[in-house]
Amino acid sequence: MIDHQQYQRAVERASAMLQRAGVVITSAERERFEVADFGLVPGEPAAPVSCPPPRGSEAYYTVYREICLKPGEQYTLMPDTLHWFQAGLEGAIVSEFSTRSTDEADFFTDPRIKRAPEVG
Repeated sequence: MIDHQQYQRAVERASAMLQRAGVVITSAERERFEVADFGLVPGEPAAPVSCPPPRGSEAYYTVYREICLKPGEQYTLMPDTLHWFQAGLEGAIVSEFSTRSTDEADFFTDPRIKRAPEVG
C-alpha cells in the first residue's frame, strides 16, 4: 500500500519525466495517471502481459532473454506472451500500445501482485 503523499510524488516525478521527454500532457490526463506499484516493494520485478516502450530511463524486460530498452525504444510481443519488467535505477515511464488491452484481463504469475495500487 502507498499513502497519498507517495502517490502524489510518483505523479509529480512521472510528469517531470514526460516533460523532459517532450511529451505534452493536459491537466485532465495528469489527473488520470495510473501509479502501478503492483503491491510489491520498490525494485521487485512485475509480470503483467504487456510490453510498452519506456520514457525517461531504461526498463528491463525478460521475455525469452533480458532486453534493456533505452528511452524511446520499443519491443513488440505476441499476445499472451508471459514476461516481466523492471524500471532502471532512475525509474521509467512506460506506455502500452496494443490492439486490445484491458486491465482486468492482465494475468500475473505472482499471487502477491495487485493490478491497482492501494492508496491509503
